[in-house]
Amino acid sequence: MENENAKGKTEATVPYVPFKTFISALDSMASNMPITVDKSIWNFSGGIKSQLMSTLKFLGLLTQTSAPTTDLKKLAEDKGNRPVLLRDILKRSYQPIFEHDLTKATSATFAKVMADNYNQEGETHRKAMSFFLQAAKFSGIPVSKYLQGKGSLAAVRRKNGIRKAREQGSGDESAQVERTQSPKGSVKTITLSNGIELSLSASADTFAMSAGDRKFVLEILEKMEGYGLTGPNIEKP
Repeated sequence: MENENAKGKTEATVPYVPFKTFISALDSMASNMPITVDKSIWNFSGGIKSQLMSTLKFLGLLTQTSAPTTDLKKLAEDKGNRPVLLRDILKRSYQPIFEHDLTKATSATFAKVMADNYNQEGETHRKAMSFFLQAAKFSGIPVSKYLQGKGSLAAVRRKNGIRKAREQGSGDESAQVERTQSPKGSVKTITLSNGIELSLSASADTFAMSAGDRKFVLEILEKMEGYGLTGPNIEKP
């Protein structure tokens, strides 16, 4: 998906692909950079492939003819200097974001800056913020303590869920964007680093479960939410 700015110029959508998937895509091109980058070079789902193409365009890593730029070649091949290279690319690509002091930003103010500049909503908005924050951490870009850790975007996730629930008229302000209601219960889905979708479904509402079962399910859900923000390096009980 692409956006059109005020001058009519088409611009790639701000990245919202899982950051670990982006790194995996770079690794896959490290030893065999194609002459032209297209979706066929990755073994991901169709949606992830589209997000990766958009990400490369947004970061200025492809030419108008989808040929890899010098920056993309360096980023893929020089893993030792990848953090430094990516830092410069981020500062160039996210100029409106770096006009603000990220070392003092709260999750709410950061969310507003992202929304004001890139016109994202709901879960796509949260994923776009997650990509940037993980990329910043990887690149050594300092951000405030309010933007660190898996709980930094929890308020944004809850706000998105509440807004969606209100729009649907459900009245359930605890609803989460990633949970979908069905006649048999609910479903929770996350996207793994290789593009595979993992879903947890329940045949009944959690309130119908015993206290022990509910605790067990909630622990699994917390791990799934933690993966969505930080990848597989989540805390073990």
